[in-house]
Amino acid sequence: MTPATEVSVVPLPAREVRRRLANLRRETTPYHDEVERRVDIVGRLGSWVGYVDLLTRLYGFYEPFEAELSCVVTHWGLPFDAEARQKSPLIARDLRAMGFSPTAIDGLPRLTRIPRPTSPSAALGCLYVTEGATLGGQVIARHVEHGLGLGPRSGASFFRGYGAHTGSRWRTFCSVLASECGSTVAEQAIVAGAIDTFLAYDRWLVQARAS
Repeated sequence: MTPATEVSVVPLPAREVRRRLANLRRETTPYHDEVERRVDIVGRLGSWVGYVDLLTRLYGFYEPFEAELSCVVTHWGLPFDAEARQKSPLIARDLRAMGFSPTAIDGLPRLTRIPRPTSPSAALGCLYVTEGATLGGQVIARHVEHGLGLGPRSGASFFRGYGAHTGSRWRTFCSVLASECGSTVAEQAIVAGAIDTFLAYDRWLVQARAS
């Protein structure tokens, strides 16, 4: 079920959403493509060890990131159920299925250079990255299920995202995002928030791992 706090969101027509978000996509696509290439999630799914390592790194990113974004979503009254959209509990569930204890999960390294949005627009830009990753995760989930033989209850719940509601929640988010693109200043803040998040993701999933 869609969270109650999101029911009141009146969706914009799909054509209008695409028009308003065209510049955001254009400005952020190079960062998205570079991060996708460097992180190489599919490449990390070739073995159990690689998958577990990926999950631990993802948890270290999402847990502090979502804690920060939950605060700003509440502070600015953005029309999202931040708790219902959190992915770190799903990653923790997958890690437990892989044999990690709660203590071991709590002891995992965390991202410290967290994007800290200073406006609602910037916060939406940050969320654009993680909500988009949730949509793209549906494809990754099939790799995990077919390649490693894992299902939602045995270590592959994170990439399943919102399950059957993933598409509808993405459309809800894009409609809110498009509504915020009402001025050049707001749009620039959204783009900046998204780029900051892509860079933080790259630092944590690629650079920190290699150091």
